[in-house]
Amino acid sequence: MEPNSTKYQLNRGFRASIVFYYFPFFIILRAEQILSIRKAEYAQGKYGIKDKSKEKLLFLTFYDKVKEERYESKGNYDNWDAAQNHIEDYIGKRKISFEDIDEEFVIGFKKYLNKKARTK
Repeated sequence: MEPNSTKYQLNRGFRASIVFYYFPFFIILRAEQILSIRKAEYAQGKYGIKDKSKEKLLFLTFYDKVKEERYESKGNYDNWDAAQNHIEDYIGKRKISFEDIDEEFVIGFKKYLNKKARTK
């Protein structure tokens, strides 16, 4: 097709109109992708911004809620329940918030599981 032909000009105009029609859609789609990536990075603490409201939430209250939401089968539920029992045995009567769960807590819980919480 020659660049000066009418058919070429119409075809070129049609392609341009398609690009301009879908261009905002692709920008919005890309912006949503970037936003979801940034939200995930924020949730993982990449930017060093802490959500103080989550720190005050009691861990076992949250865990119990998630355990109930994740019920898929009796076996799966029993796994969640057994893990909760081990956590409760480890912390005793203390009320543990997310603020209290740090590297030291996790290492201590791991030691507890390896020594005192052996299955029979």
